[in-house]
Amino acid sequence: REDLAQAAARLTSKRTGAAKRLARAVEGELARLRMDRTVFRVEVAPRGEIGPHGADRIEFLMAANAGEEPKALVKTASGGELSRAMLAIKKSLLGVAAPPTLVFDEVDVGIGGETAVAVGDVLAEVAGRHQLLVITHLAQIAARGRRQLRVLKEEREGRTFCRVEALEGAERVREIARMLGGERHGPASLEAAEEMLAAGRGEVRAKGTKK
Repeated sequence: REDLAQAAARLTSKRTGAAKRLARAVEGELARLRMDRTVFRVEVAPRGEIGPHGADRIEFLMAANAGEEPKALVKTASGGELSRAMLAIKKSLLGVAAPPTLVFDEVDVGIGGETAVAVGDVLAEVAGRHQLLVITHLAQIAARGRRQLRVLKEEREGRTFCRVEALEGAERVREIARMLGGERHGPASLEAAEEMLAAGRGEVRAKGTKK
């Protein structure tokens, strides 16, 4: 039992150091995601007994506003804050735990505008090294993907089915325009969609020019 306690203590020591490094990395990523005043902590607390995973209880704490005490992430973060926090955590852990494919389900919850652009930038950076599957309703994020799929629901014989379509060329431009301006989008939405897709490819288009 003494050997077990010593092993658990060594694990706790390593976790405490790793927790500080992870917290710094996550705060750096959150700053890129327009949460630059956020305090993020990884709490390593005693469980009271030694189990299969050591003697510690690990919890993520966060304070999104200045002057607040960090509290449990799942209890204090809004939908948009939680989405960005999870993206920041996953990106920070890629160096030590990098699955071949990452899935982000509605990472755009509660965000828009320049924040959505920032999220799209981070996702595009991760996609340079890993395969991503991103479910989004925002044009700013969809336009950054190398490929875009549209999921449609349809009813047949009293049952609901999902159909997936790959979008290319003009069809993708129209879909990005629809995401921007709704079903009745006009020339301005189409032009904005083309510019967003060009930016996603790393191209720069002069305003008013055609491809």
